[in-house]
Amino acid sequence: MKNTDINRMFIVILVYACVVFYFLYRYVKTRDFSGDSGDRDGRLWKRRFYVLAAAALVLRLFFAGAIEGFPSDISCFKAWSEAAANNFFALYDNRTEWFIDYPPGYMYILMLLGSIR
Repeated sequence: MKNTDINRMFIVILVYACVVFYFLYRYVKTRDFSGDSGDRDGRLWKRRFYVLAAAALVLRLFFAGAIEGFPSDISCFKAWSEAAANNFFALYDNRTEWFIDYPPGYMYILMLLGSIR
C-alpha cells in the first residue's frame, strides 16, 4: 500500500468514527436512563448489545480485509502458520530455528489457518 492510500484510508476511518460517535452521543443524550423504561428483564439492552457487537464484528472484518498490515509481520505469521500446520510441537521444541514470542493459543489458530491454506 502506498503512503497516500494509507492516509486516505485513515481519513475515511476518522470521519466514519466521528459520525458514529456523534450519533451515539445524540442517542445517549436524548434517552432516559433512569431505569424505569418498562424493560424489567433487560431484553432490550441485550438486543442492543448484540446489535452493537455484530456491527463491530462486521466493521472489524471489513477493515481486516481492507488493511494489509506490516509485510514483515504478515510474512512471519504465514511462516508460523505453515510450520504449525506441518508439525506444531516442533515450533516450541526447536528454539534455534524459530523465534516465537506468542502464546500457544495463537499458534493453534495459525495452525488451523495454515492447514486450510
